[in-house]
Amino acid sequence: DEEWKTATMMATFPYRTWEMEAARLLCAVTLPLAAALVPMGAYVWLVVNDGISWGMREWYTSAVLASFAIPMLFATVIAYLIGILIRKRYSYLISFVLLLSLAIILPEFFKTDRPSFSLPPHTQIWFDYSLVKYIGKSYSRMWGFIYDSAFWLHRGIVAALAAGMVMTVLLVVCRRRRERVKAWLVYPTMLILGAALLWAGSAMYGYLQERADIADANERFYRERLTSANDITQQRELEQLLVAGIAAGKYSEADIEEMSRITLNTNGNTSNPLSVSHIKDLLVGMKFQDLHINSYKLNLELLPRHGLEIQATMQARNGQAATLERFPIMLRHIFDVQELKVNGAAAAYEWEEATDVLWIKPATDVMPGEHMEIEMTYSGTLNDWRHYYSVAPSRDRWEQIAVVDDNRIFLPAFYGWYPVIGNSRLSELLTDHYEWGRHATDILDTQLPRPMAGFEVAITGPSGLKLFSNASVITSKMAGEKGATITRLELEEASGLTLFGGDLQLAEATADGKTFRLLASGQLPARSVEEAAQFAARHYAQAAHT
Repeated sequence: DEEWKTATMMATFPYRTWEMEAARLLCAVTLPLAAALVPMGAYVWLVVNDGISWGMREWYTSAVLASFAIPMLFATVIAYLIGILIRKRYSYLISFVLLLSLAIILPEFFKTDRPSFSLPPHTQIWFDYSLVKYIGKSYSRMWGFIYDSAFWLHRGIVAALAAGMVMTVLLVVCRRRRERVKAWLVYPTMLILGAALLWAGSAMYGYLQERADIADANERFYRERLTSANDITQQRELEQLLVAGIAAGKYSEADIEEMSRITLNTNGNTSNPLSVSHIKDLLVGMKFQDLHINSYKLNLELLPRHGLEIQATMQARNGQAATLERFPIMLRHIFDVQELKVNGAAAAYEWEEATDVLWIKPATDVMPGEHMEIEMTYSGTLNDWRHYYSVAPSRDRWEQIAVVDDNRIFLPAFYGWYPVIGNSRLSELLTDHYEWGRHATDILDTQLPRPMAGFEVAITGPSGLKLFSNASVITSKMAGEKGATITRLELEEASGLTLFGGDLQLAEATADGKTFRLLASGQLPARSVEEAAQFAARHYAQAAHT
């Protein structure tokens, strides 16, 4: 009788029913929301404790950490909706635990080694809430991923789904007619959320597909020259070539030994000696071993949408006894050469097929001992993505080998973004292999010795871009147009030039006379970076003793 009276009274107060359901939902989301916001609270405490002034960088980082609460809320709302439909004791808790388990298990299920369930990596991301395991890892390697558009689009997708689930809960709870009259805003809101969801999904897929296309294009380019070091015919041809060269006095045993010591860098690990085709290239390149660039003068201009234009003036000398009709230069194939001059006269050039080698033919032959001035103007889009495979499918990773953006620049010396005389390959495709029943290929970058040279560099980029390099920054001043900044750097007698730019900070520590400089993400608290530098310096000094 009391239950019937209570039900009758509650039926006359529909808004009271709505308030009770809202209270239940609030209780359901409080615990997961608090757990998800703990990392953000810890970061804010570190910033305040270290005395760091609060700026845009801190707001960005806090927003990233807070956005990890969205998947938690999404799962909670779905669990709550299931609980409403089931109306059983503990159904909220059971469905919430079940959904969290699925969120963890589902991505791994789609990343199994079975061919029928093997999906492309950029497709697998759709089943990964965090988006950090694949795309985000490369950004974590290069001072954070918070500027990545795909990351925020993924967050927007999950947020729109969570908001849509909340609206659905309201429609389910507000079953009575009087409540539906007050809930008329739900329907247009659902339409707007649906449109936003479709837009964010298509835009995110476009970003991820663009990266996959770039990696595929790299693979197709280097596949044209894919050769195997185990090819018996090539090995015999090479042996005959070496024997004839040694007999003619062209090559010494020391030369051959030096060639055998050059190795490839396989995803950070040193691999076996270079393949037969590489050694053939080196034999050809030995004709130009006494020809190299002594000094560089580089003017870099950062353009929108990952654009980079470079004007290079290089001083070289023909230290050989032979006259040069043509000579090779290594330059990444993504660049388009607009202008090329040798000693003030236009020179012809031709790309070697499927390699990063440009053969230059001056208007007049270069005599022995003659100095050369090589002028090049070239440009390209630097947003170079690589997809590396590994033994376990879950260890696949994406990396940006080079990038130019509005707020970042990453140009390592080994990438070949400035010309180096020679005909060795900057990169090649690893011989085809199969792992876990699938086709796998990796692009390998060579680490070859470079002649010593001096550098004078001028970089025109957006204001506020912090630049770091193995070169010394001489001046940095504002330019008159569009608030750009011109930074000048100098480097004397170095084997290569590497440029970093972005939200970075430099820490320095000394232990037992050994100085260690650490370049770290600007998002990290200053104290933790300094402590890491001191820790590294102590271990470096200890290792030097032993």
